Amino acid sequence: MYQQRNRIPCVVHILKTKQFAMKKIYFSITLLLLFITTFSQTKIYQGNGNWGFNGTVGEGPIGSGTLTINYDGTHLNFTLVTPNSNGVNLGTNVFAIYIDNGKGGGFSSTTGFTDQTPGVKSVADAIASVSGTNRSDLTFPTGFKPQYGLGISASSSGDNPTTLLTKLANGGAFTTIASPTLTDTGSVYYNISITPAQIGLTGTSFSFHFIGTLTSSDAYRSNEAIGINIGGTLAGGANIGYSPYTDTTTSLVFTAGSLAVDFGNFNGVVKNNAVNLVWTTKTESNLSQFQVLKSINGTNWHSMGSVAAKNIATGTQYSFIDNNPVAKNYYRLKILDKDGKINYSQVLILNKNEQHSITLLGNPVNNSINLNISDDNTAVYHLTLYSSDGKVLASQLYNHPGSGINKVTINLPASAKGICMLKVSSGTTTQTLRVLVQ
Repeated sequence: MYQQRNRIPCVVHILKTKQFAMKKIYFSITLLLLFITTFSQTKIYQGNGNWGFNGTVGEGPIGSGTLTINYDGTHLNFTLVTPNSNGVNLGTNVFAIYIDNGKGGGFSSTTGFTDQTPGVKSVADAIASVSGTNRSDLTFPTGFKPQYGLGISASSSGDNPTTLLTKLANGGAFTTIASPTLTDTGSVYYNISITPAQIGLTGTSFSFHFIGTLTSSDAYRSNEAIGINIGGTLAGGANIGYSPYTDTTTSLVFTAGSLAVDFGNFNGVVKNNAVNLVWTTKTESNLSQFQVLKSINGTNWHSMGSVAAKNIATGTQYSFIDNNPVAKNYYRLKILDKDGKINYSQVLILNKNEQHSITLLGNPVNNSINLNISDDNTAVYHLTLYSSDGKVLASQLYNHPGSGINKVTINLPASAKGICMLKVSSGTTTQTLRVLVQ
């Protein structure tokens, strides 16, 4: 029922031709979640601890995973993390997120949903909880009535597309709203973005309730979930299968509202066996502090220390030094305001023994994209910009002279609007940066 499958990142390639031996060792910068470390409203939700689709205690792809929801002022970004020692990922299974925007008109269960793609295993069928004669109906928690379904799968085998945002309906076809671009990293981190308007929300202050469940593409239901404890006392490896299930827990909520800070960038520079983390703000008010969090696996975090906020209305720059980096380092900032509100930055990953770093200079962008490339070696970089539907918008080569940090500018065509992906390739290394073009 469970399949593992490797996927290749779909957006950016950096091809680098080495011509000189490495002079210094740098950490490469890989930006996770949005692949651009802008600051915004972020909340992390834990899995329910079950492992029905893996079979190894504590290592279910969803049960031991996390879902991060981020609102950057324009998009809602959903990032599913499925870490465990076996490297188990979604495979052909589907993580279905049911969303209740609080506007009414939703559904109390999946019992009225029909087979969306007869004869084909699909993401839509997994959301509907029915495929052919197979049903695994779910009665939602009391008071939770979703109007929308958002499905994520790691494989297009047997279903197309791999992601789907749809408006739910009883007794007929769902209304497809979008097939968001899926960005996955090592088949462990899966990121997609939608707009609040696509789920019936307006303005910059809003909230919605949700739950997330895991099924196969032919509607066989796991006991793994985020937001509900499917299986109850059946926890662990006992799946629900093709049986109805009524949940008696409560749904989760994500709330977006005004922030005490407007953030700029979050970057890292590594030299002489230390990491210098640097972040900027555009505006600040009523902030208390920034806690610098570190992880060696992207799941378990600890605080390395804190930096007091300066509360400069026009914004400022902060830094923090990690004197004990390991081979692979995950960093994020926990931002606390004076009223007790908490937000998080995106995640920054620094990999040891790479001799170059790439830093995006500003995001969102307008007419051009500017980035710094740091490399002591002479190299050829391939830079390709893609639209959200995979079309090539711009492409160029950059010949790095091997003399430290150089600024590279990519002029944007008029067709470049909204969320785009910049692929930077150099030899065997590829980095993907998510760019918002206004």
